[in-house]
Amino acid sequence: MGAIISGVVRRNRVNMKKVLNNKGFALLAVLTMVIVMGITLGAAGLSWRIIMKREREKELLFRGTQIRDAITRWYSLKSVEQAAMPLRDLKDLLKDPRTPKTVRYLRRLYTDPMTNKDWELIIDPSKGIQGVASTSQEEPLKTARFPEELQDFAEKKSYREWRFVYTPSTSSAQPPGASGATQTLPPGTPQPAANGQIPPPMTP
Repeated sequence: MGAIISGVVRRNRVNMKKVLNNKGFALLAVLTMVIVMGITLGAAGLSWRIIMKREREKELLFRGTQIRDAITRWYSLKSVEQAAMPLRDLKDLLKDPRTPKTVRYLRRLYTDPMTNKDWELIIDPSKGIQGVASTSQEEPLKTARFPEELQDFAEKKSYREWRFVYTPSTSSAQPPGASGATQTLPPGTPQPAANGQIPPPMTP
């Protein structure tokens, strides 16, 4: 009788060890799956954040360029008096207060897409607003292959260094007779030759 009981106990121990071993393997499999899922979700989250940052970056280039071009148009009016008036508020780009007619340079007043807040204004004390920049100190993803007019954005360390600034044209400031400038001569005056010298009068 004792031998029978001992055999049953031994069999139960063996079966219990098998059950525990199976549970151990199952637990290990579950833990491995959780770790793999965590890594996968983390990578997916990181990729999504990069995608969203890249889209905001593209929007920053678009909005900043739109505002810079609007400022350029503000200072490019045909009337010298109006063009000389400083831009004191970006809202004036939506409707020019200098003219009785409705003149718009910007469709709407964009915010900084990197922060969803106002821009940092680049101001000349005597000339008014000259441009805008983001207030974000984040490092850009894009560091090269910018459009020609934005080549100085290359290798910048933060979005705040992307400065969308109006550059005045120097062509209108050239004095009469300068290269590229036009000069009105009296009727009947011989036109200058290519070297700038006036040819002698033609003899009949």
